[in-house]
Amino acid sequence: MRIRAIRETAVPLKADLRNAAFDFSEMTTSVVAVITDVVRDGKPVAGFAFNSTGRYACGAQIRDRFIPRILAARPESLVNGAGGNLDPEKVLACMMQREKPGGHSERSIAIGTIEVACWDAVAKIEEKPLHRVLAEIAAVYDAPLATGENLFSTQDVQNLIRLGGLRAERDVIQTDVPQSYGIVQFSRTLEMAARAGWRRSAFFPHGGNQMTLHVTGGFGLGGCESYPGVFGVFAGFADDAKVENGCLKLPSRPGIGFEAQNALYAVMRELAGRA
Repeated sequence: MRIRAIRETAVPLKADLRNAAFDFSEMTTSVVAVITDVVRDGKPVAGFAFNSTGRYACGAQIRDRFIPRILAARPESLVNGAGGNLDPEKVLACMMQREKPGGHSERSIAIGTIEVACWDAVAKIEEKPLHRVLAEIAAVYDAPLATGENLFSTQDVQNLIRLGGLRAERDVIQTDVPQSYGIVQFSRTLEMAARAGWRRSAFFPHGGNQMTLHVTGGFGLGGCESYPGVFGVFAGFADDAKVENGCLKLPSRPGIGFEAQNALYAVMRELAGRA
């Protein structure tokens, strides 16, 4: 099989949405069609996607770089092992050729729109809803899957558990607690997950900081991320904390212990000292 054509068009949202800083009166979005040579119901299968809303159409990058790369690739380099369907991971790799590290904001939307359209085509060729295709992929992947850092409510996590194809005995949920209504609501998320058969050890909160460290220790979760230095003064733990063999002692200082992070606490101390 092969991709016969990829097309893009910019469509105005025609939205009246506005706030104090921005309005959507000129907002556009790119609509993409990935057309294959596979025929279903007498017509070539086409996968569709659009680049969400809130970002302008990205047709220039799509037309100038990513469509030409895909269409210039050997057709067999873009399909699965059986040769009967697209492999979106290979399509993604093709689009990322000759792209410099970094620069995500310039290309991520354009690439993502095409990639999602490829998934639409994949599911149509298999004659299944996409969520079922993704669940089947998860079912044959032996290693743990980890996701969930961009879920902001208990309902979002519930939908992931019900429909995402995750395995309670193996996979990991990475809720970012301060970004999802805080600790009380996170406790409700844990209760909901327990009713669905998920252990607390399956939760590994996103955000390598002292807030998530305390949540992890207090609720007996599976672990806490650590990436000191990545987000400036906001990342990492107390200045005297040491990660040894993948483990960190829980602090004994009152509260969260920000006072032991000198650079971060300087910001907080100034805030607290304002009249």
